Amino acid sequence: MNNNYLSLEDIEKLHDVKTANRIVCKNCGHTMNISNSRDKRICTHCGKYVFRDDKEEFKYRMLNSYKGARKDV
Repeated sequence: MNNNYLSLEDIEKLHDVKTANRIVCKNCGHTMNISNSRDKRICTHCGKYVFRDDKEEFKYRMLNSYKGARKDV
């Protein structure tokens, strides 16, 4: 017999994973889920990038500022 329902343990595991990956947009305050495989995601409310942590945001900003400086040369 094929059981299409989740057990209570499975539901609790999914809930724990979703709450652990919940990030708040610094621009508008909208809460989003970002999976472990992504470093950033575009906010569905304001359209700005939402980063997993400050380190990823710093790396992104530094690479973009460097690329912009090279175009001017």
